[in-house]
Amino acid sequence: MNRLLFISISIVAFIGCSLFEDDAPKDPRDYTWTIDTLHVKGNSQTIMFKVWGSSGNDVYTIGHSSRTGDMWHYNGTKWSPIPIVDLDGGPIPTTPYQLKSVYGFSRHNVWLVGRKNIRKRYPTGGYYYSNNHAFILHYNGLQWKELEAKGIEGLLSINGSSSTNLWFGTNRGNIYSYNGFEFTHYKSPVDTPAINRQWVEDIQVDQKGKTFVLLGNNLTRFANETRTHLLEYDGEWIVKDTVTYARTQMWLSPQGNLYTGGYKLRKYNGHDWLIDSSFPKDHVVNAIYGLNENHIFVVGVEYKNDHFFSQLYYYNGKDWTGILPKKFKDVIFLDVWADKNSVFVIGYTNSAYPEKTIVIKGK
Repeated sequence: MNRLLFISISIVAFIGCSLFEDDAPKDPRDYTWTIDTLHVKGNSQTIMFKVWGSSGNDVYTIGHSSRTGDMWHYNGTKWSPIPIVDLDGGPIPTTPYQLKSVYGFSRHNVWLVGRKNIRKRYPTGGYYYSNNHAFILHYNGLQWKELEAKGIEGLLSINGSSSTNLWFGTNRGNIYSYNGFEFTHYKSPVDTPAINRQWVEDIQVDQKGKTFVLLGNNLTRFANETRTHLLEYDGEWIVKDTVTYARTQMWLSPQGNLYTGGYKLRKYNGHDWLIDSSFPKDHVVNAIYGLNENHIFVVGVEYKNDHFFSQLYYYNGKDWTGILPKKFKDVIFLDVWADKNSVFVIGYTNSAYPEKTIVIKGK
C-alpha cells in the first residue's frame, strides 16, 4: 500500500511539473529569428508602426502607406494586406483616412482607431471634405464594420478591459469611454491655453477598470515647451504626474506597474518616474511590451555616426540583453508584441527608396 501511494504521488508530481514547464514562457534568448518585408508594389512608403495579436498565428500591424496597404495580417504562415475601403476591395465606403492604433481581446474581437474625412455639401452646391473625424473599425471574426462616433475628433489611442469597457484618446486631448452602446466624454483635467493643443499619447486599463492616460500638452507654440501628464481615473480624474520630457507609449504590467519610454526607460513608483539605469544608454525607447515584470521586451533605437541602429532588448527579471543577432542599421524599430512563445518587432527602412516595413519574428 505504501509503495503504491508513493508511485501515485510521484506520477502526480511529475505530471504537475511537466504541465507547469509547458505553460512557462520560452526563453527568448533561445529564439530562432526570421525577417519578413511588407511592401505594396508602387508604394513610396509602407510604414507600419503598431502591432497587436491574439496569438503568434493571428497578428495585425497597421500604419501608413502612400497608396494602399495600411493594415496587414499574419496567419502563422504569411503576411497579407487587408483592404479597408471599397475602392481597394474593403468593406468601408471610400474616404481619406489614417490609422493610428490597433487593440483587441481575441481573434474575434479586434479594434482599429484613427481619423477620417467626411464628405459634406456646401449650401450653395458642390462638395468638400471635413477632416479630423474619429475612425473606429471593429472585427467580429467574420467582417470589419465601422462604429459611428459622431462629434468625436480623430483618435490616437485605444485600450480597455473588454468590449464594454473601451477607452479612446483623441488628437485634441479628449478622452472617451465606450460601454458597448454609447460614448461618454471626459474633458481633460489639465487646462491649456486655447492657442495650443493637447493629445492623448497612450491609454492603459487594468482588469479592475482603473484607467491611466498619458496626455501630451503644448504650453506654447514651440515644441520644446511640451509637458507630459500622467492621469488616473478611478471614478474621478487625478493628475498623478507632470514632467517636461517627452514620453512614448506605456505598458501596464499584470502587477499593476507602469513603464514608459522616450529618451530613457522609466518605471512609475506611484510618485515619480524612476529611470532604469541598467537599460543600455543612448537608446530611445519606442515601445515596451511584456507578459510580466520578469518577461519584458523593449525596442531601442540608437543614433550614431549619421545612422540609426535598432535592437530588441529582453529583461528576464535580472538584466537586459540585446537578443537579436545584430543591431539593424538604417532601420527604425517602432513597436513590439509578444506571447509566451513568440515575439514580433515592427520597424521600417529609412535609408533607401521606397521605404518598407520589416517584421522580425522570434520563436
